[in-house]
Amino acid sequence: VNRYEIPTAKDERSYEILPAKEDGIFLYRRLSGSSTDHIEMIKLDTAFKENWRGYLPVDRRYVLMGKVAEHGKVFFLLRYQDYSKNNLELYAIDQGNGNFLKYIIRNFIPFTPLEFHTTQHAAIIGGYYNQVPVVIYYSFLTEKTKILPGLLNEDGELTQVETHTDGTFDVLISARNYKGQQTVWVKNYDAEGNLLANFALDP
Repeated sequence: VNRYEIPTAKDERSYEILPAKEDGIFLYRRLSGSSTDHIEMIKLDTAFKENWRGYLPVDRRYVLMGKVAEHGKVFFLLRYQDYSKNNLELYAIDQGNGNFLKYIIRNFIPFTPLEFHTTQHAAIIGGYYNQVPVVIYYSFLTEKTKILPGLLNEDGELTQVETHTDGTFDVLISARNYKGQQTVWVKNYDAEGNLLANFALDP
């Protein structure tokens, strides 16, 4: 049985695990600094052999809200510690060598990200604004943000965001239909975040 052990002191922050499926796993932890924090990352392959180790500098005032390992990258999503700033910071780290890109996601809506997914083309971030579901779409190509159409004017519960291999994705909202029955609305979007279909499932 393969093992990987890291000796740590009692007062040290422990590592968290981020699976990367057939690409192995990542160990990471946040290390506090006087002006800048760092996220320490360790990449292990499926045999628990260390491939690389690195330190990602992050603003100490930003809180980690989401992380995923997919499309050959590790993504860390951070937002400011309070609602005085609403822009989000997104780091895309190459799983093969640890090189990274930092994206500033322009955002004017004060919400806390609860859903975070990526496609080959974009980051999809969902939450609530005034108790109404809101999902923003950030394009890696254009580096622009937009609010997904078909939302923001309907009460309901953001149930799920499901992405597909072709870049399209679905947003599922639990809400009432036109007859007042509780059901799930399925909103289907193309790879550019344009609304293709909006329908309610039979309750």
